[in-house]
Amino acid sequence: MDGGTQITRDFLLDPPKGRPIHAVMAEICHKYGLTYREMVSDRRSRRIAWPRQEAMYICSRESGLSLPAIGRHFGDRHHTTVMHAIEQVEARIKAGLLPDYERRLQSQSVSDGGVK
Repeated sequence: MDGGTQITRDFLLDPPKGRPIHAVMAEICHKYGLTYREMVSDRRSRRIAWPRQEAMYICSRESGLSLPAIGRHFGDRHHTTVMHAIEQVEARIKAGLLPDYERRLQSQSVSDGGVK
């Protein structure tokens, strides 16, 4: 089964309940000046890795998809990679390195009609 078929299968079996992953990816790509190809690439440079982690975190909170399904959208990454991304963002929030980040996410969720 190719990636596109798997993603379609995931969508049919477990439809997203909040913001679509492609919308989150597009927003983060625009915010950081990345292309979609860079976002799903194997590259691990800080310039790409952090935005990818941020996007995975937002998707985990707002898409309603499982971690394996999110990983498939990000270049067929393993669900533990998505877990690591979530942990990295949460650690930065907890350390106060992302001021008001959690509040911004909640306000975006409410204004976009997504899941809190």
